[in-house]
Amino acid sequence: SSQNSRNMSSHIANLNGTVKITCVRAAGIPRTQMMGKQDPFVRIYYGPSKAKTKTAKDGDKNPVWNEEVCIDAKDSGEKDIKFVVKNENFGLDGDICMVKFPIFALLSWPGEEKWYPLFKEENHKRQAGQILLKATLEGTGGLPELKAPQWGILQATYGGPNVPTVDVSGFLEVQATVHNGTLKFAKDTDLSSYFGFDPLPHHRAAKNLVLQYTKGGVVHEVKIGESHDDTEVVLENEVAKEQDEAAKAAKAKALLEERQKREAARRAAEAERLAKEKAEADKRAKLQAILLARQQEGLRMQRMQRVKASTAQGTHFAKKETKVDAKIGCYWRYQDYPTVYWASTADGEGRMDIQFFSPEEYFPHREANGWPKDWSNIAVLPPPKGCYFKIGKAPFVYWSITGKPDQTDIKFENPEAYYIHRKKHGSPPDWSGIITIPTVGCYWKHFEAPTVYYSQTKPGVRHVAFADPKAYFTHRYEHGFEKDWKGIGKVQKGYYWKAAKLPQVHWCAKRSFPPAEVTFGNPSEYNQHRLEHGMPQDWTEIHVVIGLYWKRKTDPSVFWAQDGKAGTETVKFPDGEAYMAHRKQLGFPPDFSLITTI
Repeated sequence: SSQNSRNMSSHIANLNGTVKITCVRAAGIPRTQMMGKQDPFVRIYYGPSKAKTKTAKDGDKNPVWNEEVCIDAKDSGEKDIKFVVKNENFGLDGDICMVKFPIFALLSWPGEEKWYPLFKEENHKRQAGQILLKATLEGTGGLPELKAPQWGILQATYGGPNVPTVDVSGFLEVQATVHNGTLKFAKDTDLSSYFGFDPLPHHRAAKNLVLQYTKGGVVHEVKIGESHDDTEVVLENEVAKEQDEAAKAAKAKALLEERQKREAARRAAEAERLAKEKAEADKRAKLQAILLARQQEGLRMQRMQRVKASTAQGTHFAKKETKVDAKIGCYWRYQDYPTVYWASTADGEGRMDIQFFSPEEYFPHREANGWPKDWSNIAVLPPPKGCYFKIGKAPFVYWSITGKPDQTDIKFENPEAYYIHRKKHGSPPDWSGIITIPTVGCYWKHFEAPTVYYSQTKPGVRHVAFADPKAYFTHRYEHGFEKDWKGIGKVQKGYYWKAAKLPQVHWCAKRSFPPAEVTFGNPSEYNQHRLEHGMPQDWTEIHVVIGLYWKRKTDPSVFWAQDGKAGTETVKFPDGEAYMAHRKQLGFPPDFSLITTI
């Protein structure tokens, strides 16, 4: 037991540097002052070094300091650090509570705020509140670090729920290396003797070693108490496994590239097929147009020949020649309205198969259907009954020829034009009989951008984008909405991003990449997601994560270079869990592929 403790202690390097400790606050400490509120402060003892916080005036049982103090450690082999909470009382400062535990419990979680128990006396029997601390070491020494995930160790902690917790992953990695992957915990050796320190000396609370490791691709967890039977944990060597994983990753990458090539070839073939079909359709349409032109030319030549024959026989002016009628359909309009319509049958007056909005549409249509290019032969129907209607709260009145509020044939700009129209159509000159229909469409914007859009269907669909407030308010006014900023839906735009060397696209909602909240399996999922989030269905606004993983030939440690240059140590991974979590955040496969070796 003592020999094992000496062996383990030899792996603890003396601290050399400055330990920065932040005393945040305490909670539930006892009151030792008879009258008034007590004024607590903290004294810290580590070997020959001492430090003191400011006094929390009237802090009483829940003082707040939020103060950082420094402890010098010059080649110090001291393990325990002591915190004493005192009451400042006119020079008669008295102890309130205290705690003494290994300094490694603070340094195991650099920069993290953690609660530690306080006690009435140094033997840690009667608990007296708790204190919130965080610390960092600017220097060297302390516990051995987890260098590389050779034995699959993810994390190992020694402590408990009400006891300071120490990260002992590096200890166990050293032991695993010495004993070829086997960790042995003898029945007659308690954990404090095994590691050479006690997370909370003299305290009888449960203290456990919790070990998490991977083996066979499965995460295992072992929990060993202070008193335990003979326990043996056999770990798995990750070196050979890493090579297998790299080979599998290379094979998977090759398969993916092959699938991408096949998909690209399929798309190219599909595009070529569609282009051929379009060319064939254009060719058929052109031939049909030529055939129709030839038929019309043949009819014209027949009429000319009949006129010549009747002229030669002297009967052209005596007898009316029966001409071949090649006119198709009929043209018509309402009385007092210039708009012309076309019906596909000769007796279809009143049916709106086609409505002409300009002479450029009207004259080619007449020529194509055997009619002269003029304004003749247009039937005039009695004025339609129609209907008057409004949209929401818009002030404008519209008139529809169809008798239904489904189209705006006339928009009345002022009451005079409105009254004249009603009188002309036999309606009383007042505001009766006006149908009010609800507003349609909606306004929406992205959470992350100020631009407002209008959609005729649902938020996320861009039909109109407003360049300035004036255009926005004018649109609302003309479409029956109040001139305000109410009722604007919000759509989460988020961020689309990908790793530079991987094809997968990811999305995250509230901040820039990473992490990957959504990973798209195919273009259909990607396009549907962009449609639902108000983004164009293309490949724009996709951020690319620049960077790479790298390692040295002589060192198994893996680094992340944010600038994409091997040799830049932006992030050094302390253990396999941190490395895998980082790859998951960036969308890389959870393995050891794509690591540059220098």
